[in-house]
Amino acid sequence: FPHNIVLDTDGLLKLYWNYNDTHITFEMHGQTTGWVGIGLSPNGGMIDADIYIGWVKEGTAYITDRHGQDSNTYPPKDPEQNVEFLAGYECDGWTVIKFVRQLPACEADYDRPITGDTIKMIWAFGANDPAGDDVVGPDDYHQTNRGTKSVILIDIPTGDDTLFPEGEAHHTLDLMVDNLHLPTVATYYNCHLFEIPTDKKYHLVMAEPILHPGNEQHLHHLTVYFCSGLGATEHLGVNKECYSANMPDDYATCSQVVVGWAIGGGPVIFPKHTGLVFGDGSSAKYVMLEIHYDNPTVKPDIIDSSGLRLTYTPDLRHYDSGTLLVAQLTSGRRHILPPHANSFLTTATCTSPCLTAGMNTTGTNKLNVFGIMLHGHLAAQGIELKHLRDNVELPPLAKDASYDFNYQETRMFSTEKNINAGDDLQVICNYQTRDKSKITLGGLTTTQEMCEAFIYYYPKITTSYCLTSPLMTSVLEYFGIEETE
Repeated sequence: FPHNIVLDTDGLLKLYWNYNDTHITFEMHGQTTGWVGIGLSPNGGMIDADIYIGWVKEGTAYITDRHGQDSNTYPPKDPEQNVEFLAGYECDGWTVIKFVRQLPACEADYDRPITGDTIKMIWAFGANDPAGDDVVGPDDYHQTNRGTKSVILIDIPTGDDTLFPEGEAHHTLDLMVDNLHLPTVATYYNCHLFEIPTDKKYHLVMAEPILHPGNEQHLHHLTVYFCSGLGATEHLGVNKECYSANMPDDYATCSQVVVGWAIGGGPVIFPKHTGLVFGDGSSAKYVMLEIHYDNPTVKPDIIDSSGLRLTYTPDLRHYDSGTLLVAQLTSGRRHILPPHANSFLTTATCTSPCLTAGMNTTGTNKLNVFGIMLHGHLAAQGIELKHLRDNVELPPLAKDASYDFNYQETRMFSTEKNINAGDDLQVICNYQTRDKSKITLGGLTTTQEMCEAFIYYYPKITTSYCLTSPLMTSVLEYFGIEETE
């Protein structure tokens, strides 16, 4: 299986999967001789979840298709069992269940479709097999052996060494923390600056995770940023908490995403005809590695040495790839969200004149898009990158209707998408501020907001940013503000 995730904090329940154009195959591994289960939830709870529970009893394996009703009732079977059992067994105290289902929903009332959106995966397991023919709610169901994990099941990159051109030379650069002693808190963001080679021009061609054995369940995501314009720094090689009052000013220069990875994803591999430029001629001498650690049980004394391995080549490929940021300008009062909103939309537009100007200077009329990373902060619940041509809306370049800040992934496309000269792009962000009593402003911290899409494309053009900002006069007029300090 090319994809896997550890669902619980102790490594007792693991999920493996693969998919094609029509179906997805799952394999659950649970350290129990009872039942194991996963579910696709709209909000991380039982209600309206599409649930699959399996077990092995007296040498025979079972899988059942079920649906959640409420948090206190064991999920009943669906009227239709839209799941195909493939294999199952018990071995050394572990239960393994393998099954396949369609990507679309078969029953509108009980099944949930599997798309490229972030999915709230609920999970649970029990110590005992059912006494009869079906599980109806074992005694240990309401203990601690259940939870929720965000995951992207499809449209995520997979490793394939054959994508490297034959004879291409490679070097690696490990961006890793070294025996980092994590504070005993539920959530922690660690930032670390690294120096990158600048002696000549290179192409970055792959980024792959290096995870500390046993810590996989504590790693939510890892992101690497270029630190453009940063000169000498005393913070090189030092671990600091990101987004905190004590965060060094140097970190503010690290805003251009190089690559991002999240649990469940594989290596990020660039198409074999293009690579991301760094080295000679690049404005960045340093990169910053951001690691988001998750420790919901506040486990003490976690020591971590995880990171990302960057593979790069001096054998320059045919195309220089670039990154294009389409975003709402992150500048306080220019990005304002109201409180108590179930849904509030903001739009950032990259107009055709701005985009075409960058193409004209490099003599191209088409960008080939091979990957996109959508980015917002804690209030963001959905992000979409719209694509318009000749006033006609085309299929979105990227969409995540269930965006989760704690689970970000670079989406690498198996088929490239084209942006032509004259096209317009729009990033639509959907925010939920129901529990906030004050306005939320744009900014770099997680309590502030962003609305961004990072586009990976080739050939590289001179435009790196395409930002939207409302006129301050319009903002002040809307809120009835006549004087400012």
